[in-house]
Amino acid sequence: MDYYVYCLDADPNAPGFQIADEYAVVNIVDEEACLAYARDKQVNGVLTAATDFGVLTMSRIAEAMYLPGINYRSAKIIKNKASVRKLLFEAHADDTGYAYEIGSMDEIAEILPKMKFPIMMKPVDGSGSRGASKVEKAEDFAKAVEFAMSGSITHRAVAEPFVDGRGMV
Repeated sequence: MDYYVYCLDADPNAPGFQIADEYAVVNIVDEEACLAYARDKQVNGVLTAATDFGVLTMSRIAEAMYLPGINYRSAKIIKNKASVRKLLFEAHADDTGYAYEIGSMDEIAEILPKMKFPIMMKPVDGSGSRGASKVEKAEDFAKAVEFAMSGSITHRAVAEPFVDGRGMV
């Protein structure tokens, strides 16, 4: 397609490096380092593929360099599962129930009494199913919060109602 491709990854053995025209070992969640690289290379397009870890960085570069892309404010919302759930709940676009964002283990005592089990616990900014678990009872809540936080870039979790997909049309 005659594109000149730059590739960034924190892994020096990233498979994409083998096919990119140029590459650098840079963590894609480091917005400022990636923006500096993009400015230095004078890129005219930016994207992230196969993961949502780079969405904030991609949108930061696009916005700063006046390139097409998701605006940064929107990217911050969609990157945080708790923010998305809150917006959908408040707009009456999601009737599954309220989701709670958890930023520290100290918040458990306040949030736990509000939970109706089973619930789904996951990182607010995770990818795939890393850190996600179904929690059946209150005794397992703290362990699930810790597990979800371990899969989060920002070390935050979201507790939301579990939706059983069986029997739904």
